[in-house]
Amino acid sequence: MRIAMTVEAFPVLSQTFVLQQITGLLDLGHDVRIVSLNQPEDEVVHPDIDTYDLLSRTQYIETAGRAAPAADALRAGARRLSKLCGGFARDLLTRVPAIRRIARGPYPPSADLTERIRGAIADRDIVHCHFGPAGVAALPATRAEGTPLLVTFHGFDLRACVESNGKPYADLFAQSEGVMAVSRYSGQKLVDCGLPPEKMLVHPVGVDTRMFSPNRSHDGGDGPCRIITVARLVEDKDLALALRVVRRLRDEAPHLDFRYDIIGDGPLEARLTAVQRKLGLEDVVTFLGPRDSDGVKKHLAESDIFLLTSRNEVTPVVLMEAQASGLPVVTTDVGAIREVVEDGASGFVVADRSADALAERLRHLIENPQVWPEMGRAGRRLVEEKFDVRRLNERLVRIYENVLAGRPPGETP
Repeated sequence: MRIAMTVEAFPVLSQTFVLQQITGLLDLGHDVRIVSLNQPEDEVVHPDIDTYDLLSRTQYIETAGRAAPAADALRAGARRLSKLCGGFARDLLTRVPAIRRIARGPYPPSADLTERIRGAIADRDIVHCHFGPAGVAALPATRAEGTPLLVTFHGFDLRACVESNGKPYADLFAQSEGVMAVSRYSGQKLVDCGLPPEKMLVHPVGVDTRMFSPNRSHDGGDGPCRIITVARLVEDKDLALALRVVRRLRDEAPHLDFRYDIIGDGPLEARLTAVQRKLGLEDVVTFLGPRDSDGVKKHLAESDIFLLTSRNEVTPVVLMEAQASGLPVVTTDVGAIREVVEDGASGFVVADRSADALAERLRHLIENPQVWPEMGRAGRRLVEEKFDVRRLNERLVRIYENVLAGRPPGETP
């Protein structure tokens, strides 16, 4: 099958889910061309880019005619400021709704853009776009070529869709062959925004379970219990709440021996370290900064419990990785969390976002290390059954085959 995987920029280090689909499709014997609307900003790339020689498969459109002198200036300014402000400006650029709609909103109609994309997809059997704006950009070209179009919505595009009540995506919803959501939660949001229910298909992103070791290196014996969070230091992750949870544990159970590590960076680093000092947690909480995928896997393998206090989660991939590593989890009941964590089996999903409720569940796990192995096995099984990227890529091929045969995307052939 000849597939055009269309994205706004490639390669982007944080978008491993796109990379894993591309490499998985290549492993299954399909011909994948990457159609990148823009040049990437990342200087560091995943090793698989070279292993699979993906840049030779990439065609850059380098969009002209986008509503974008202002957006380009904003992005350029953010890149310059990010060198001085630890990424704050870039994070602001992608998070403030008014700016995001300029910088990352759907592409406006452009004959030049359409012709460029037509040239890139002319010999393809199917076009699969990641993120809504890429789908809007590709729609006219696919209609002109008569090529089926599928679009996957992820995070920022879903939020923008909700904020605008789906108006920028009305044509995409009406004319594309199907729209994929990464969770039932996000799929319902898309339907609420006007996507015809018969066009919506839930197809999660996943993880390569082979890359995560479920064999615990620590069994609750000697030494402190090791709690870990992997998250961007941004408002949505609410790590200030996580710090209050740890403070509550210290106050209510001073006999407990535990350490809490936080992997990640972001614009709230200074604020969170100030909260750490204010709460007197310097001896128990360590901010480890960002880590590459190997570093994350190493720390997960050396930890005992995973904590996530997010305010919203469309695709909680980090919980898949934690459970693939055999860790019981304690997390908040938001977004798609319950699609990834089985409450009471692989961890605890806490409906009350209070520090008291989270600390109580965390304390239960710390005081009962004998439950860790079974919870870890339950989490590993769940990820293997629902979120293993190899199985998901095989399912993706069946979705493509259905579309090409004129069947509903989710139909079992």
